[in-house]
Amino acid sequence: SAYFLGNVHNYLDNFEKAMSFFKESLELYESVDNLRWQGVLTNGIGVVLSRAGDRNAGLVEFKKALAIFEENNLEKESATPINNIGEHYLQDGLPEQAIVYYQKSLDLNEKYGMVKGEIISLSNLGLSHRLMGNYNKALDYLNESLGMAKREQFLAEVYDIYKEIATTYEKMGISDKSLEY
Repeated sequence: SAYFLGNVHNYLDNFEKAMSFFKESLELYESVDNLRWQGVLTNGIGVVLSRAGDRNAGLVEFKKALAIFEENNLEKESATPINNIGEHYLQDGLPEQAIVYYQKSLDLNEKYGMVKGEIISLSNLGLSHRLMGNYNKALDYLNESLGMAKREQFLAEVYDIYKEIATTYEKMGISDKSLEY
């Protein structure tokens, strides 16, 4: 489907093609009044815009996707745009605001048993707390995330979490632990 092609082009940094495929899919799902996919695609458009450098337009799309989900009782789906809004604030250097969204995303991921989402939310909470200088709290979140990622064998996430733990120990001035990770 055009949605999956849009994702492929997004990951390949072919933003114009990704946008074209996402918009084509969005029009199709609007024509059949499928609100779930309208929200998914609107969020996807936000990701493409953000990755292409128009982060404010991306934020607008994340909020539109969230509104679609919330207004149509699609609570489970709202975890993704909520996480993306948190990412926006984190990139703006506002970890306190990001934490609010990451916590909401974590709550939804836990409620609906979306383990990968839990792992990502926990890791993002750890990163946010590290940026605020709350190193022990950051390590708590990161270690919880790491345990889940290892258990589920999400190796890419394990790798990313190890890097974040190493950075946290580095910021704490504990170089031997940093090197260990």
